[in-house]
Amino acid sequence: MGLIRKESIGWYSREFSMMIETLDRLTTKKITAVLIYGVWIRADMEIAGDLPALAGENGELDPELHMYPPVLSG
Repeated sequence: MGLIRKESIGWYSREFSMMIETLDRLTTKKITAVLIYGVWIRADMEIAGDLPALAGENGELDPELHMYPPVLSG
């Protein structure tokens, strides 16, 4: 088990380093676009039923909670 765990950690560490290097090369505008697309894709998948959805206070699906996550912290 130790060898498998060690290899997994090494793989994840290399993958994480590559991701950081890639993000470091992006402009703020491009990073913002990636984050916005990610939020919209997640919201669309939740609404389509492909991901567990968050319900509003009334227990019904509220797309705004998914498309605008800061609303959740309010």
